[in-house]
Amino acid sequence: MSTNQPMLNNPPQSLGNQVYSGTASFGVLVSSFRAVLGTILGILMFIGGVYLTRYRSRMKYITGKVSESSSCNTKYYSTSGSKYNNSREELVCTTPVKYEIKGKKYTHNLTTNSNKYKKGNNIKIWYNPSKPGIPQYSPISIWMGIGLIMLSILIILGSWITVWLTRKYKLYGAVVGGGALGNTFVNLVR
Repeated sequence: MSTNQPMLNNPPQSLGNQVYSGTASFGVLVSSFRAVLGTILGILMFIGGVYLTRYRSRMKYITGKVSESSSCNTKYYSTSGSKYNNSREELVCTTPVKYEIKGKKYTHNLTTNSNKYKKGNNIKIWYNPSKPGIPQYSPISIWMGIGLIMLSILIILGSWITVWLTRKYKLYGAVVGGGALGNTFVNLVR
């Protein structure tokens, strides 16, 4: 058999089939890369969610007494980077609070966004038992940590399901690859 004769088992592919196969292969590569990045992001989010959940679940609350009326200032934030060029204002108040935990008295200035607290008012404050001298007025919700954990799991599963789909279905791989090539082209033209 001479080397000049075409092989009968593998006829040459048309240009369309070659582009289709190449785009599908690129789609597998892109989805694999995205899955690795998604996994890294998901793991970091999972760790953050566990930290927030554990941090918030350890906190206890107590009623403190406002020792002086709230002192408030208005802070202005510019949103000049947005297309509307607006600014917004936020009320920031410092409220001195006295409270007692296990017989030990504490005084702390809480930062709130409300000027409703007057001298002698009761105020609910949260504290970490290992650091009772650093109270919080409004700690992060435990649901924020749980939501972060759930989102991290969805990101990791979704990214690896995409890899599986691009490997199992050539058309899906071609769509992912074509989309990635299209985005790259559009970003180069801009």
